[in-house]
This record gives sequence, structure tokens and C-alpha cells, in this order.
Amino acid sequence: MTPTQLRISNSIFVQHSYLSKTIPLLKNEITNLEKINKTYQIQDSLRVEELKVYKQKVLKDKKTITKFKLLGISGTLVGLLLGLCL
Repeated sequence: MTPTQLRISNSIFVQHSYLSKTIPLLKNEITNLEKINKTYQIQDSLRVEELKVYKQKVLKDKKTITKFKLLGISGTLVGLLLGLCL
């Protein structure tokens, strides 16, 4: 074996050793990131549902406010008319 071949061979073994340690760590990191991603997806879908509920509540409250405004205006008009009649 020539010195060049020996150097190349040693380099291959060093890379193999490095990758043998690195690959399991990367696989573990990928697994952890997938778990985190799944958690975020669940949280996101819950927030979307929560927003839908809030939007429905806001629409309902707007309708209620409009009704009270109309009742307030009509009540004031009736009071004024009664006051003028008496």
C-alpha cells in the first residue's frame, strides 16, 4: 500500500467514524423536530377553532348591541311623544 493510499484509507475511516456518531444524533434531532411540529399543528388547529368561536361571539354581540341601540332610540322617541302629549 502506498503512502497516498494509506492516507486516503485513513481519511475514509475517520469520516466513517465521524458519520457513525453524527447520523444517530441527526436522526434523533429529526424525530424531536417532528414531535415539536406535531405539537404546533395541534396548538394551531385549537387556536383556529378558538378564533371561530370568538368571531361568532363578536357577531352575536354586535347584533345584540344593534338591538339595544334600536330599543334605546325607539324608547326615547316614545318618551318624547308621551311627554309632548301630556
